[in-house]
Amino acid sequence: MLILDFFHSIRTFYAWVFPLNMMVIASMLAGLTVGLLPRRGAWTRRISAGICACILLAAEIVSYLYNSEALMFVAICGWFAEAALLSCAVGTAARLIWEKRRNKF
Repeated sequence: MLILDFFHSIRTFYAWVFPLNMMVIASMLAGLTVGLLPRRGAWTRRISAGICACILLAAEIVSYLYNSEALMFVAICGWFAEAALLSCAVGTAARLIWEKRRNKF
């Protein structure tokens, strides 16, 4: 708790990085949930992966075309989408391995 008080008392890099890390963790958990929980054949995984890929692509294009600090929010949204997409892929792979092992025995 003392570290968190230090980060909030001094407005430096750490004061705004901590909330961003929490948002990345939340998007990773959301991606992992989408990868693991839906039933077999559900469109949720495909739709979520498509949305994340579109956000990531748009963020990359905008950040390369308009390299400005005013558009930093767009790059941050791409960061969240990348974390969610990676976690969705990991969750889907874990679910596939689980189903293969369960059906084997």
